[in-house]
Amino acid sequence: MRFKKGREATRVAAIYVLAAGVWILVSDAVVGWLFPAADNALQTIKGLLFVGVTASTLWVLVDRWSRRIRVEARHAASAEQMLSQVVRTVPVGVVLLNDDAAITFMNPAAEELFGIATSDAVGLRIEELPVAEGPTERVSIGELLCTGETEGLKLRAADGRIARAVFARAAEVEPGQPGSGWVVALTDVTDASEARERALRLARGYRFLSEASVAMVRRDGRHAMLEELCRLAVDKGGYSGACAIFMDGKGEESVDGVYLRAHQSPSAVPPELMTAFDVNGELVHTMVEGEILVWPDLSEAGQPWSESPEVARHGSAASMAVSEPGGIVCALMLLDREVGAFDADQLAVLKLVRSTLAFAVERGALDRQRLMAEDALERSERSYRELFEKHPQPMWVYDLETLGYLAVNDAAVAKYGWSRDEFLSMTIADIRPPDEVGLLKDNVRRVSEEYEDAGIWTHIDKSGRHFPVHVFSHTIDWNGRAAELVLVQEVARVS
Repeated sequence: MRFKKGREATRVAAIYVLAAGVWILVSDAVVGWLFPAADNALQTIKGLLFVGVTASTLWVLVDRWSRRIRVEARHAASAEQMLSQVVRTVPVGVVLLNDDAAITFMNPAAEELFGIATSDAVGLRIEELPVAEGPTERVSIGELLCTGETEGLKLRAADGRIARAVFARAAEVEPGQPGSGWVVALTDVTDASEARERALRLARGYRFLSEASVAMVRRDGRHAMLEELCRLAVDKGGYSGACAIFMDGKGEESVDGVYLRAHQSPSAVPPELMTAFDVNGELVHTMVEGEILVWPDLSEAGQPWSESPEVARHGSAASMAVSEPGGIVCALMLLDREVGAFDADQLAVLKLVRSTLAFAVERGALDRQRLMAEDALERSERSYRELFEKHPQPMWVYDLETLGYLAVNDAAVAKYGWSRDEFLSMTIADIRPPDEVGLLKDNVRRVSEEYEDAGIWTHIDKSGRHFPVHVFSHTIDWNGRAAELVLVQEVARVS
């Protein structure tokens, strides 16, 4: 703006000098030619005319410049008012810092995130604002912003509220200029983070279910089956602990059990967990009827394990049990480090786990060798097929070489709009935007023989709708062909 004003002033001065010079030269020449004997009065009149003409010229130029300044001032004031309104109403936290990283302004969204008023925050350095959790061991938001490592940043407000997950970015107002400040933007992504955690937990639950289904029909011996079941619950399901027991209904002395905690070796079932199974009471009989019992918070007072150091390592638990002819009962308890981890989605998985466990117990009551040879594979394949077809999330199997669909479940047909026959004539590239096909093929070429969290991708349904999905996959052998099993879950967009 200063440069523009200087340029206009130079222009006005140049016009004035040019007009005055031309006027003096031309007027003197004309007067001298027309009136050789002109007196001083004529010269005075000529000077007055010069003043009038130049003053009019200057007035016109200055008036034009003044009007332009007033228009630009109105536009600047309007833009400033609009920017102020936007900053105060957007759900993004905005913090302004001076060149010493001291806070000069916080909008209402930032006040809500930090739990502190602007009047109390002004003058504090950004490093003084604490971080509850972060992607590194650092505890300074200033350090995190300087390194750019803010993907997993969590802020804990001064009033003690639960930490909120945020996505943060910082930018210098005038890079390289003395006295330049900083703008810090913080977006609350707690809901998206929690949704992602729920999706990951659910995917781990189904992974545990699929591998446990195989393990329970292939393991010989009860104790070996229990130990494998607990190991899969911890390693594949992500649970913090698992406890499984077999009993014949004659008392605790007849119980064969195993307890496994994450990163530990199998051990005997702790007495406080054995008490929870209530071998001689009614609890097991209730579970035999098909109910899954949930303890949302193991620290609640009045429970048999509320003072146990071992149980204190866990936050919540769920138990299930089944029986077989002859009265032998198998019971399984899964423990999670988070309080309230066993929500409706987890219970849906556990119901399938219980069904599979019931099948394994039923199989143990029959001729194990005959079932292993004749029936186990057929039952297992049918269970897998039903799990695949009836899974509430879209799933499919595709050929790793041709990328063609080999199978799709009912949820995929319902969500994407194509019939099963239409799917089987397509490839996985047909439901991707053209600009993601290259990345898709690169990803397929890097597929390894293990479970993969492929992250967020964009899919297209039959109507042409584009939507983001979280993709989980695992390589499998499909009738002798190298293939991959895929589970997708639509996720909300984070603005």
